[in-house]
Amino acid sequence: MVRVREEDYYVDEPCIVRISPHKNPIPAVPSRWIKRAGVLRGVMRQLEVINNSYRVSGSFEIPVDDLVTPYPLFVAHHARYNLPPLRNFLRKQKCYIDMKISLNATLARGWDLA
Repeated sequence: MVRVREEDYYVDEPCIVRISPHKNPIPAVPSRWIKRAGVLRGVMRQLEVINNSYRVSGSFEIPVDDLVTPYPLFVAHHARYNLPPLRNFLRKQKCYIDMKISLNATLARGWDLA
């Protein structure tokens, strides 16, 4: 978990991130927190919207200052970002996400990866 601007962000919980000051924020799922050159960063899996559903489409790294909206606010305000509800995962991907979230949540408890 990392705290940014009084909001908590957890590994494997979808959130909204900014990848460029000139582009709209996008949905992503943090897979871990790392420190590189003294800067705390998130390794993220991008959530791509396809036919009003989500699919994991790739990974990237951002400084934690680029985290915009944590999971609870994403769930409540997804329409503000013109995004579908988070329950809309492509079926094959959803099984993978659920297994991965469960496994990572279990393994990450008590580990400080940052």
